[in-house]
Amino acid sequence: MALNTSHPLYPYIESIVGVDPVTKRLVDHKGSTIFTMGAGFSVTNTTSKYGYPVRLNTHQGSAKATLSSPVRLRKMNSTIFLVLGNPFTPGFTYYPSALLADNASSSGRTIGLDSGGVIGIYPNQNATGHVWAMSATDVHLKAAFTAAFTLGGADSTGVIVKSYIDGVLDRTNPPYPDSRGNGEWVESKFISYGTFGQVPGATPGGGDFYWIITFNKLLSDAEILELHNGTGSLNTSSLLAGGAGQTPTVTGVVITGGNVTMTGSESRMFVATVQGTNNPSQAVTWAASSGTINSSTGAFVAPFASASVQTITVTATSVEDNTKSASITVSVPAGGTVTPVNVTGISVTPRQAEVLGGQQLQLIVNVAGTGNPSQAVTWVVSGGSVNATGVWTAPAATGSATTYTVTATSQANPTYSASVVLTVPAVAAAGQFLTDRMINNAGMALGNASIAWTWVPGRQVGGIAGATLVEGTGNTDALGQLLVTGLPAGAGILFAKSGSAVFYQEGLVA
Repeated sequence: MALNTSHPLYPYIESIVGVDPVTKRLVDHKGSTIFTMGAGFSVTNTTSKYGYPVRLNTHQGSAKATLSSPVRLRKMNSTIFLVLGNPFTPGFTYYPSALLADNASSSGRTIGLDSGGVIGIYPNQNATGHVWAMSATDVHLKAAFTAAFTLGGADSTGVIVKSYIDGVLDRTNPPYPDSRGNGEWVESKFISYGTFGQVPGATPGGGDFYWIITFNKLLSDAEILELHNGTGSLNTSSLLAGGAGQTPTVTGVVITGGNVTMTGSESRMFVATVQGTNNPSQAVTWAASSGTINSSTGAFVAPFASASVQTITVTATSVEDNTKSASITVSVPAGGTVTPVNVTGISVTPRQAEVLGGQQLQLIVNVAGTGNPSQAVTWVVSGGSVNATGVWTAPAATGSATTYTVTATSQANPTYSASVVLTVPAVAAAGQFLTDRMINNAGMALGNASIAWTWVPGRQVGGIAGATLVEGTGNTDALGQLLVTGLPAGAGILFAKSGSAVFYQEGLVA
């Protein structure tokens, strides 16, 4: 995913931190900062219109991502823009952008959520003491939102901070003087991502973030609103190619070199270019009517020469738009001795994976052997369906995680076969609540565990007049998720216990 260098705010970006959609790693898209993730810090497998969220499962020592080098903010007139997700639990403090510290002191600034659900900049790593700047809006019930802070002022007079929620000016904070007299923002820098979590000593919690962007410019109200309005399409306001207003369009595919003649068993790497607007993905899927070809890289091996000329079709299809493709002809002249075909093995990848109900997964087959064995296989599935090219379509999700086996058998030698195990996670129906994967303090999922649970209607802390609690027991599935049934519609909190481990989660029941 590349930066959109034509965006008017591009020259002012100091850092743009988020998840690369291909590698699923947290990266700085404008710099070369490398992040090391702790055990409690992960990238989820599920994307949204905001991209892939980064999640901290608990506020423990390992639940953080550490930078190998700082991501810097310049002195004054800077802007911090964040896209945050996951409902925040009232009574706990989260630090979605981590710690800000300056070069002159070990003291820091933390952007966090206080116990009232208000986001702000605090003087240290917790919400105690003097609040430096904060919004006025309770954001803890928002499934996802944007927040921005503009930092403007002079070294001697302090900093005026404006807070924005979902693109709208939320609060203007009075100047914050610098007690050291050398400017409160003395080339500040992010020194650690990962101080998200709850107030120390409280029950473990968690939170998500999608993007953290810093600008060395005091953005205007209109520019911040444009950033908010454009957030989506795995992107942030067209700052990355493919964002809102920058949707890629594929117009065609071209295979470099065109038609070719190759000798029997000769190898060649084919290259394709995807043409279009707004930087379309260059990824293609390769296929050949004979010989062997790597579907991802285009590495082709011609079949052995036979008694007659062989004409082979090689096709490259755009991954971005599979209606666009290009084909060339490969000619293999007659001659040579035909080597007998001998299959020695078969493999299918990935060996195991999680696939959402109704979604698809490309399976890759390799039939090994001598004499250029055919790559054709016969597919057998225990659920869902698979097409001739190995694309498996998962069946609809049910109330529990379900595993399916997909087997490929060589058509050249049916004694060789290989299988993969694919899992479709559970999904909740009306009157049901499905928890996230339950993780114990050792970071392990509680698969197939006995759970005692209580459902408390509403989201208040304290007594709820007339509330009827729903209680029961159940078992988690193999993924560590618990499906609770027979609940009234509406918001509530599920409390669950397994042994000495206690869990809770807010949610809505349809």
